[in-house]
Amino acid sequence: MPSNLLTLVLTLTISFCVYGDPTVQPKRSLFSKCKMLIAGAVVASIPALAGVEFVTTESDTAETVSYRAADKSEQLNVFVMGDSISAGNMAYASGLQTILRTRSREQAGWALDTNKKDNGLNSVFERLGEKYPTRMVNSAWSGAYVDEASPLDRTAANTAGQIRNLSDQMKRLKSSKEKPNLILLAPFHNNLDFFYDVQNVKDLDIAHKEKLDEAGYLKKIPSDIAAVYLQHLREVIALQRPEDGRLAIVLFGNMNLKAAFEARAKAKELHAADKKKYPYIDVADTNFPSVRPENQAKMIDLAERVNTAIEEVAATLNQEIKDAGRSDQIEVTYSDALATSNLSAVENLHKDDGFHPSAVGHNGISEAVYPQLAKPLKFIGFE
Repeated sequence: MPSNLLTLVLTLTISFCVYGDPTVQPKRSLFSKCKMLIAGAVVASIPALAGVEFVTTESDTAETVSYRAADKSEQLNVFVMGDSISAGNMAYASGLQTILRTRSREQAGWALDTNKKDNGLNSVFERLGEKYPTRMVNSAWSGAYVDEASPLDRTAANTAGQIRNLSDQMKRLKSSKEKPNLILLAPFHNNLDFFYDVQNVKDLDIAHKEKLDEAGYLKKIPSDIAAVYLQHLREVIALQRPEDGRLAIVLFGNMNLKAAFEARAKAKELHAADKKKYPYIDVADTNFPSVRPENQAKMIDLAERVNTAIEEVAATLNQEIKDAGRSDQIEVTYSDALATSNLSAVENLHKDDGFHPSAVGHNGISEAVYPQLAKPLKFIGFE
């Protein structure tokens, strides 16, 4: 049956590539036109071929085979939000490839890995699934922002990449038919690209439409993000009914950028010696100019101040939960798993852009995150 499935998928995919739209005159070779679709078809068939112990109910949703049969009290239902660091296998490439990667959201990351490639990656979903009947929805999206805290008009980028920002991810969470009992809110590093905003946005103060200088903008970013977090998470908490059971929310700080920049510097040295290595390493400097060496110190400082603001969000929400007499039902935790992870080895970076995590990097993030879930898991009844 699995081999028949693979044959069917490949047949349909190759047919589409060969015939396609008769009105379109492709400029690239047939192989170039088809290779990504064929590879995607093969990857989509791997779970059936490998006989792995999970099923994918949507492109970004997986369940262990034990999940549906388990009693509701034994089901661990995880909902993940975030940007490209959490969305899966992502890296800058050519313009078209970057758009395709953003749209496809290949689930091969620290949170969820449904591809089952022999890449040494043991995702958080797999680690949890070894112990509990687990379901995970990974709503994270490459290019995503805390959009309501950003002055950028990203209509074109959002359309091209079908990007779902924090407001979209939160909307999906709030409308979920199966309510999660563990929410992982990973960081949105795109909001740290202060230099691009300063150079390209006229009104950096969204509320007052004022032209801020760089220092003024850097100062207000953490509080803007915190305000949006508070707004959405208060709504999530208000929607949690007693009959829904316990809910644990984990807020993650930004990545350890100092370590990431050390790895990127090594990747640039390797690229300088051999242009075939990290061929798109300069794309990040163009698309995300805050990572340029001259801007890195300010970006690191900004990330740390955003982390402090997120930690204060957790404290504020827990106090509000306590005041409402709901501390036995809902708990919010701040995690520094990403902020303290040391991914300074160049192997942690994607071979294309030397910017996003490789499979090794994603595994390092998974190893850092998983132990810090012990406390929230215990709170919702999973020892």
